Amino acid sequence: MSDTQKRELEEKAAAKGLDALFKARMSGVSSLTRQGARLEVESVIREVCDGILYDERVSQTVRDKRAAGLSASRSAWALLISPQ
Repeated sequence: MSDTQKRELEEKAAAKGLDALFKARMSGVSSLTRQGARLEVESVIREVCDGILYDERVSQTVRDKRAAGLSASRSAWALLISPQ
């Protein structure tokens, strides 16, 4: 799988996770269902992050840059999952 294909899959996974979280927050589902959706989204995001950060096929420099990018996006994620 090429780097471009991997990046596209990572972006799709992140988009699906955020979409699921958004739908759960905006719909009238119970808090238990929202909590379940949140945990599922967090699980997917964790899996994607682990794949990005621990990919031994790329150099440590690339992994460090990926970590910096994930850190920069952390604030936006925190805003999405914070309780209202």
